[in-house]
Amino acid sequence: MKAKCSKRESYITLFSAVPDSYLFEIKRILEEYGYADSQYPQFKVFNVSVYGHKKIKLDNHYFKLYVNWQYRKIILRVYNQKFVIIDELTSWSFDMLQEKLERKLHQLALIHANRKFEHNTVFFNYTSINFYQLKSFHDFLRLIEMGIIRVTFRISVYKDEKRFGKVYDHGTCFSIEECNITKLFTKIEI
Repeated sequence: MKAKCSKRESYITLFSAVPDSYLFEIKRILEEYGYADSQYPQFKVFNVSVYGHKKIKLDNHYFKLYVNWQYRKIILRVYNQKFVIIDELTSWSFDMLQEKLERKLHQLALIHANRKFEHNTVFFNYTSINFYQLKSFHDFLRLIEMGIIRVTFRISVYKDEKRFGKVYDHGTCFSIEECNITKLFTKIEI
């Protein structure tokens, strides 16, 4: 089940998946490619959405997803300013991604809701529900290549007094825009 506020972010998070290429890979990415936090520049953050159909510029590097069919993994390619690949260490194995996708999203119930705040309380009004069946893992990979499914890194730092300056990994998520949901799922009519 996924709940979505109707007028908010158009992307739906499918699942989160830390790269399984190396232990502590998120820490390495942050150290190598992180940029200064806007509020506390002494700390690095790494917040970017990466696609398979185009390079995304962040600071002095470009990032792009590459589906490697031969080695059965999705690779985060990092390019320098001259568009030369300088890093291909970060990756997600097909096996791990397929297991997550099929376990979590073999079937999907997408619920829309309106949200309002009243008297310091959040209220939700559920407006609709749609049911979907996953098409295939192959479709998932093709949608990554096409840039329809993206990977978003959300690595920042804690700013509260107790954990100030420590790395805060909000999760590395695979997501799709709601308008493209039927490219990955078949809608089930009830």
